[in-house]
Amino acid sequence: MKYKVSVVMPVYNSEKYLRPSVESILNQTFQDFEFIIINDGSTDSSGTILKEYSKSDQRIKLIEQENKGIVSALNFGFEMSDSEYVIRMDSDDISMPYRIEHQLKFMDSHPGVGASSSVFEVIDEFGELVVTDKGELFSHCSSEMLAWSSLFTTVLCHPGSIIRKDVFSEIGGYRKEFQYIEDHDLWLRISSISKLAITSEPLIKYRHHGNNLSTIYGKDSKNKNLHAACLYDFLKKNDLNSYSFEDCMWLWHIYYHKRGSNLVEENPHIVNSLARKIILLYKWFVENHNDKIKDIKEDVVKIIFGLMKSSSRCSYYEKAKLLSIFLRFKLSHAF
Repeated sequence: MKYKVSVVMPVYNSEKYLRPSVESILNQTFQDFEFIIINDGSTDSSGTILKEYSKSDQRIKLIEQENKGIVSALNFGFEMSDSEYVIRMDSDDISMPYRIEHQLKFMDSHPGVGASSSVFEVIDEFGELVVTDKGELFSHCSSEMLAWSSLFTTVLCHPGSIIRKDVFSEIGGYRKEFQYIEDHDLWLRISSISKLAITSEPLIKYRHHGNNLSTIYGKDSKNKNLHAACLYDFLKKNDLNSYSFEDCMWLWHIYYHKRGSNLVEENPHIVNSLARKIILLYKWFVENHNDKIKDIKEDVVKIIFGLMKSSSRCSYYEKAKLLSIFLRFKLSHAF
């Protein structure tokens, strides 16, 4: 390998924020890296700006392609990298000057970690600080808890991440069918072969504005089922064939509504089935991680308790069954 680390950054119509983003990488305290930038068919002045930087800094490897989307751009960037690690960067965010140096130190000292990110600050379109430690909640989680949570949600900050190239290649990279949640799908598959980690020092400023992919995706109702589809695909590949796509939709929903759900309340016939499904998923997870994890069991207890709060329309018999399921699980020694 020619480099210790490569930085991969896809670009599409980012002229407004591009210069501070590029310069935050070029001005790192660790300087020996290649900077792979994929201009994914930009129609604004992004291409001109990138050519200017590539002429003045030999570390930049500029790739021009027609617009194919972020998954294609990222996979091509990883393929072109010649390094042990790959750091992700987005064209509207800003990396702290010591980001690469600190992330390399962490990964070198934690050989069992396949991918990690830091907590991050959130800035607005003008660069003003909005949130100081986004992602701090997950930074206190064990690698097992991160793996459990990745079944349902995106646990690592994608543009703030660093990934071992061999781990990325082993799982087959990003998948086109999960574009817009390609990071969620990636972390879920990495968690099945390696550890995930989050460091508590903010190393990136994530810029929130109206044109973020996550903002656009969140407004698109056609993509609402992607997270459930990701879970369903993962469970099928692990021979958990008793879970239907509808089950995965409900499991994803109750994970996000641990304090109770009006939607669950309107469907009382599913409550006990969901409680059993989440417990079975927990048991499979514990068996496959060769450990009994207390914090994960407590998370499942919260989910079942949320179901109990949503069971007002259930019959007394169904409520009694749910209470029995809850107590048996809570009082069991399956830690």
